[in-house]
Amino acid sequence: MSKRDRKGKRKIKVLFLAILLLIALAMSLFFLQPLSVINVKAEYEGAHIHFIGGTPHICLIFKVQNPRTTAVTATVEIDLSSQRVPASRVLIIVDENGNKLDYSIKNTYKISLVLDLSGSEVKRLHVFIKRS
Repeated sequence: MSKRDRKGKRKIKVLFLAILLLIALAMSLFFLQPLSVINVKAEYEGAHIHFIGGTPHICLIFKVQNPRTTAVTATVEIDLSSQRVPASRVLIIVDENGNKLDYSIKNTYKISLVLDLSGSEVKRLHVFIKRS
């Protein structure tokens, strides 16, 4: 084999390895995308009266929808300003299965919480308000 043929084969090998590296990088970015955290705003759906321990409490219902078709961890923001309810009056937040959710107060009217959502999943959150 001549020196020229070896250089040509070496260039082809380097080009092939570069293409494989780019494909591996693209695949890893695609599969790691569901691990990223997305921000989702909850939409107000309505309210009803719910009895806890015999006392009536207002329950605000918010809908959360995963905009992606893959499972994600979502930081959900609930804005209570349209209902004129300060976040300090929130008693508890539960999902549609009755599981208590941990939340943090961002400002006077906004609450933030983290949810794991499957692809295109829709959840309803029940926000119970303290009696004043």
